[in-house]
Amino acid sequence: MSNLVLQIKNLSHTYNGTDLSLNKINLEIKEGEKVSILGNSGSGKSTLLRLIAGFESPQSGKIFINGLEVSSKTSFLLPEKRNLGLVVQEKALFPHMTIYQNICFGIRKVPEKDKIVNELLDLFKIDKLVLGNFCIFYIVKCLTNFLKVKSHCS
Repeated sequence: MSNLVLQIKNLSHTYNGTDLSLNKINLEIKEGEKVSILGNSGSGKSTLLRLIAGFESPQSGKIFINGLEVSSKTSFLLPEKRNLGLVVQEKALFPHMTIYQNICFGIRKVPEKDKIVNELLDLFKIDKLVLGNFCIFYIVKCLTNFLKVKSHCS
């Protein structure tokens, strides 16, 4: 039996309390699977990702990450506790933080955070944030959470 890394059961969401942006979505993703979420503009793709990441709360249904219930009407695990990264279309940086602090945000309590962040900055050759490397920056920011999970599992 394959390990489910993400399970969504009967997930519904609304922004205004009446019109559903998602209606009874069910999804299972097994370890190692690659999944694409496709749809027209406004069909709920970003909303689904925001719910998985913990930036939104569901109207009904449940979300499980690695078997742990992270979101439902009765439970909610904060985004920073979910060990997920989300590369967004918007430039969602913390303006009051440096590049290092932004990248380090998700792993700030990991003892080897300096080593992880410096290796990623070197790998992606980021020494200053310019418009052309925002996408790379977000990928690096997401990789820090992945590396944290891998280093604790090894």
